[in-house]
Amino acid sequence: MKSLRLWAAIALVGGMALPLAQAADGDKGHLLGAYQGTFYKDWPLFSTRPDETKSSHGIGRFGPVGIAIEIYQPAFQMRIKGIEKGSPAEATGKLKPGLVIETINGQKLADIDPRVQLGGIITAAEATDGKVRLMVKEKPEAPAEEVVVEIPVLGAYSTTWPLDCPKSDRIVRNMADYLAKTGNHAGPGTDLGLLFMLSTGDEKDLEVARGWVREVVEKTKDSPQIRTYPWYAGYGGLGLAEYYLRTGDETVLPLIGKLAESLKRDMYNGGWNSRGGVQFAYGHINAAGVPALAFLLLARQCGAAVDEHTLQ
Repeated sequence: MKSLRLWAAIALVGGMALPLAQAADGDKGHLLGAYQGTFYKDWPLFSTRPDETKSSHGIGRFGPVGIAIEIYQPAFQMRIKGIEKGSPAEATGKLKPGLVIETINGQKLADIDPRVQLGGIITAAEATDGKVRLMVKEKPEAPAEEVVVEIPVLGAYSTTWPLDCPKSDRIVRNMADYLAKTGNHAGPGTDLGLLFMLSTGDEKDLEVARGWVREVVEKTKDSPQIRTYPWYAGYGGLGLAEYYLRTGDETVLPLIGKLAESLKRDMYNGGWNSRGGVQFAYGHINAAGVPALAFLLLARQCGAAVDEHTLQ
């Protein structure tokens, strides 16, 4: 269970990236200058932050509000790109794609990664009254109208989050319920849904996981070709191996063995790339190789045949 508690924290934090290591005082101004443009005024938290010189970027989901946001020049203006069905945004009856967003809770995008700023707006709303106030208009020169979207109030994060944190517990529960409704999230692939369901510790989530694995095992048992390159074997294999270690369900072992064998076949020059084999257009990619290695370690713990030379 120790490993599952670790996966729970990883699954919850998800896309969070580590900040850059702090430079010595003498170097800080020089290094910060390399990351500053007309928009960014602080250290970037993500290497993939929106580029203030490009014409358009998308934020596919503005948290529980239920809208997709397009950010565009000059860096960064906002437009509604889409409305989710059944979302709090749709419930207002006033929001639609194409509307210009002037401010959200009084804020314009400025100085930091827009995703970080928008995440902070959601966090503050969830900790108080749940109100997200959008000032929207049909055209940039038109007067703005306020539309209030009400999202669930989850409280504030504890100082020990995601552990011993009621808000984190509610987010985990909401995510598990969502995954249970949206189909199978197990098997060879980059979906970490199975790993997430195992990490909650709730028996009803384990039953959902059992159903997913049964489907995948049945679908792949007679298939000579399954998606096995490192993105799939690594990320998908982690959940399958943890599933066996949690349940002892031996029906999944042949699939774990197939994935381990595929990683032996696809290793090239001591590592893996995104597609495996000798298709090394990108060279080695740690984002594919690290989960591939982690899966092989877990597969060996499950008793699967793991080639020692490949592992070493």
